[in-house]
Amino acid sequence: MTLANPGEDIATLFIELTEFFVESRFWHEFALRQRGMTDMQVDQVFEAYQTALSPLVLKMNESVKRLALPVNSASFLSMSELPWPKLQELSLHGHYLDMTQAGSLPLFLSSLPELISLSVQVCRHQDVGRAPILGRHTTSSPSFRQLRSLMVAFPDPEDLIFSVESKEIRRLS
Repeated sequence: MTLANPGEDIATLFIELTEFFVESRFWHEFALRQRGMTDMQVDQVFEAYQTALSPLVLKMNESVKRLALPVNSASFLSMSELPWPKLQELSLHGHYLDMTQAGSLPLFLSSLPELISLSVQVCRHQDVGRAPILGRHTTSSPSFRQLRSLMVAFPDPEDLIFSVESKEIRRLS
């Protein structure tokens, strides 16, 4: 496997994971900044994570049931192009790299009809502000019929996540 482009090697692998968790705590970003890295350099580190993780995450789209990712390492546009028929629990944390990445989350979420638990614990970014979860305007609101748990941080009060109809919600924060 090459570090330059892990996607080429991963594309040849058979991956059938049902759970995949990647932790990236605030301390990691803090440690990079303590080493004197600029915002741009820190973002480049997280872009490298995205380049390395994205092919792996995309390969498990048919099998994964529980997925936890740092939001700054996820490629939501690429993820939204694939079916995720078994994904029931999604947890996103960290901060967005830019508004393009933040703006693609609603597209990805709209392709997840089987979600039972959604957690979006994403810090506000100076260039992003209150990032969309489902967005303010959409032609059709996703149906989260089975959603039982919803946790969001720094939501936009106008976001459509607050108008989702789910009679099954038991945990809301």
